[in-house]
Amino acid sequence: NVRDKIFSKHFDKTSSTNIALSAERNLLVKNFEPVSTLSNSLFERILYILKNITTFAEQDPSTLVTTVRIIEREEKVDEYWKNYQRTKDSPILYIPPSRPKAWASYIYSTVSDNIKQKIENIKSNINFDDKLAFTEFLERIRKLVADDISSIQTF
Repeated sequence: NVRDKIFSKHFDKTSSTNIALSAERNLLVKNFEPVSTLSNSLFERILYILKNITTFAEQDPSTLVTTVRIIEREEKVDEYWKNYQRTKDSPILYIPPSRPKAWASYIYSTVSDNIKQKIENIKSNINFDDKLAFTEFLERIRKLVADDISSIQTF
């Protein structure tokens, strides 16, 4: 957030005087490059945790809670910059690099993809030539859902 505010101040200064200080801007971007790298690696770690959400709920619930809190914090920062953009009187609207991150949208898509993958794994292990194959398929899905819910609910 500090990086974004520094960029914002610099952007407002250069846009109001119409002076293109690209060397200064490039220097700022270069100095904050490790922050972007760290943010990208954090996002990769968050996706890994979301893909293995039931495992983390059972074995390391604090990591899962921390992940959700990080996502909530990033959503608040995204909201701050949306509001900043609306309230700014300047004709040039500033949006920091890599904003909005919209990490919350990845929760639903990642968990949904994970569930679809588990169901596909169940489906591939069933011989549908058998008369009771569909019943077995539904029973395995029921067991999978019940196990996931009970493991998350327990921890």
